[in-house]
Formats: sequence, structure tokens, C-alpha cells
Amino acid sequence: MKEPKKIAFSELAANLPIVFERVIRERKPVIVEKKNGRVILRPMPPRRMPRRKKALSDTRAFRSAFGAWSNLADGENLKAMIASERGSNRTPVAL
Repeated sequence: MKEPKKIAFSELAANLPIVFERVIRERKPVIVEKKNGRVILRPMPPRRMPRRKKALSDTRAFRSAFGAWSNLADGENLKAMIASERGSNRTPVAL
């Protein structure tokens, strides 16, 4: 990974809005150096949208449709059909 760009504290103090805009636009951190230490200035992760609360009517509709497919698909018949389709169509080889 590339080392973040380093700038002097005096440059940050003189160009604070420009440095902030660059960090936000490029989404990359910047290291600010001063005589007695270093500080990293990095963008915050994007905010997540809050989840929509489920309405009671949505839950009731889901539960009413839950068993709707129960009589339309036969589980054993479906398993047999899948097994036959996965089988080989080749004729047996006699050695």
C-alpha cells in the first residue's frame, strides 16, 4: 500500500480548506508533521442509510403467503426429476 502524502503543519494551517477538500475528494489520508509529532488526517467512512422499519402489514402479507406453494410442488417428485436430469445419457461401455 502507498504511503499517505505528508505535509507540514504550516502548510495545513495556511491551506486548511484546500487540504480538507483534497482529503474528501480523493478519499485518501494525509499525514501532518510538526516538530514534536505526526497526526494523520483521514476521511470518515460514508454514512449508511438507516434501515426502514418493517410495517405490520408487510409482516402479515409475508406470513399469509408463506404456505402458498405447498400444494403446487411435490418434493419427492422434484428430487426424482433432478436426479434423472443429472444422470448420464451415454450408453454403457462393455469392456
